[in-house]
Amino acid sequence: MRESLDHKGIWFNEHQGNSLAFLNTADHTLTEFNIPNNQPPEPSPYMINNPIARQNIGAQDAYYSAVFTLNLSLDPKNPNRLWFSQWNNDKIGVVDRSRPLPFDIHSNVTQIVLSGNDSLQQKAVIDINVTKNHDALLEENGNINSVFLATSSTMVPNGGFTKISAKFTNDIINFTKPDMQVQLVLKNEGAKAGNYTVGISASDGLVTKTIFFDLIIL
Repeated sequence: MRESLDHKGIWFNEHQGNSLAFLNTADHTLTEFNIPNNQPPEPSPYMINNPIARQNIGAQDAYYSAVFTLNLSLDPKNPNRLWFSQWNNDKIGVVDRSRPLPFDIHSNVTQIVLSGNDSLQQKAVIDINVTKNHDALLEENGNINSVFLATSSTMVPNGGFTKISAKFTNDIINFTKPDMQVQLVLKNEGAKAGNYTVGISASDGLVTKTIFFDLIIL
C-alpha cells in the first residue's frame, strides 16, 4: 500500500486478484487495473501420465492464472505512475492513472435512506450515467461497445447485500444504443438498521471503476 505523491489517494495491490487499485480520496472513487494473467507451464510427462498427478493440473493452472503483485514503488518524477513487480511471473510493470479510461461512470446520488416502516421510504431508484471516453479510444486506437455493471455493499464481508434487493434495470451498457438509461433499484426487505456504503461498478474487463454512496437503514 502506498499513498500517492500528490496525496490524492492510495495505491494498493489486490493479492491474487489480478489487479492493482487506486482509491481516490478526493472524489471517492476506486479504479482497478487488471493485470494480464500469467501462462501456466506445460505439464510434465509425469503429470500427464500419472492418474493421481493428473488431478493436480487444474490446481496448477488455477495457481498460475493468478498474478501475485509484490513490491509497489511510486515514480518520483511522475505522481500518477506506480511501478510494481510480479514475483511469480518474473516481470515488472507500471500503471499510469493520468491516461484516460475508456469509459466513465457517474451518479448524482450521494446518500440513500431506507426504512422498514410502511409509512416511510422502502425503495430507492438511483440514476446511473456511463459514458464512452472518446479521448481514450483515440489514444489507444481501439474501441469498446459495452461495459458491465455490478453493485456491492459493506453489509457483509463478501460485498453482498442482506435483506436488500439490488437490481439494475439493465446490467450491460451498450454504447451502440444512444441515450441508454440505466438505474439501480434498491428495496428494503427487512435489513438491519445501520449505516452502510454501496458501490456501483462499471467494467470493460480490463479496467473497473466504482463510485460510492451512503446507505442508511432506519
